[in-house]
Amino acid sequence: FSAFAICVALITQTFFKFSERKRLFGDDMAQVRMHMRSLKEGGASDKLQASVKSFLRHLFELRKTHAKEHMMLQHLPPMLVSMLKYERFRDTVKELEVLRDIAQKEKAVYHVCDMAETVDVPPGTCIAKRGR
Repeated sequence: FSAFAICVALITQTFFKFSERKRLFGDDMAQVRMHMRSLKEGGASDKLQASVKSFLRHLFELRKTHAKEHMMLQHLPPMLVSMLKYERFRDTVKELEVLRDIAQKEKAVYHVCDMAETVDVPPGTCIAKRGR
């Protein structure tokens, strides 16, 4: 009986941890919606509101917001952060045609990965133009 009660308690506790993140995100989204409605008479345009909500939901699903691991990772020393970035970007960097010449040199790939950043942008955003 005691082991069963402990298992049920742990399962319930785990469920509440998962649902807590979603609940906090829902509360914060309500604040964002309220802010967008108060920007001007009649609120922000429906298109803008949909874009903002969609983008924030995207960040939530990728665990870029409301994720406890971000707070933990901020305390890592720079060397470990660099190593994590290398693991994340290495294969992509090696596949890039523009970096074909340095892809064979592991140290160079490591430095490129260390400088790399992931940037999330909403759909329709121009990220590069020819000649610039």
